[in-house]
Amino acid sequence: MKNKEGISKNLGKIVIIILIAIILVAGFWIVFFNKNKIAGYVINENKRPKPIDTLNVPLNTSENQNQIPTEEELKETQEYQSFASSCGNNGGGVLVTIGSGSATFECYQKAEDSGNSCRTDADCGSYNCNLQAAVDNGVCVLIKTDKNFTDETYVYTYYCPTSKPGVCGEIPRNTPIYYWAGDNVIEYGEKSFPNEEGEFKPI
Repeated sequence: MKNKEGISKNLGKIVIIILIAIILVAGFWIVFFNKNKIAGYVINENKRPKPIDTLNVPLNTSENQNQIPTEEELKETQEYQSFASSCGNNGGGVLVTIGSGSATFECYQKAEDSGNSCRTDADCGSYNCNLQAAVDNGVCVLIKTDKNFTDETYVYTYYCPTSKPGVCGEIPRNTPIYYWAGDNVIEYGEKSFPNEEGEFKPI
């Protein structure tokens, strides 16, 4: 009987250890795959509407192997002008994305509420609440700057006490990811972080 009780106790301990191990592993994976959760708040990704039309254009870089054309240069091409004309006739605006071997032109419907006050992307038909405009106008004040996870990741925290600090854009743009934490707006993304000497300091 004592042997059976001992075995039962040992099995119980083993089961508890296995459960703890499973919980620890599950916790690790949750943290690993949710790096975008900072200070308990989930970053709201910019959910763009589907474009009206899309055109992929191969980039000819054979003559200048290391030179990728700029957006301004692409806008002078026949492909862009034809695409932009068709897009404009449908009440849209063009968003240009340049890759290593090709450029993508996307035609998005212009938002009727362009220029209206907004607080989040959900307030705008274009799904683009331009909070940078509020930062530039001094409506939102930078209160701290942090590195996060790697030196290529940044987190800027702005204090935005007004209820409508941003402005709705015409069409979706490649803007940084913002999310709200009370009256603070957090700007989060991947880019080269400033050197310690030239680091952007809060006002």
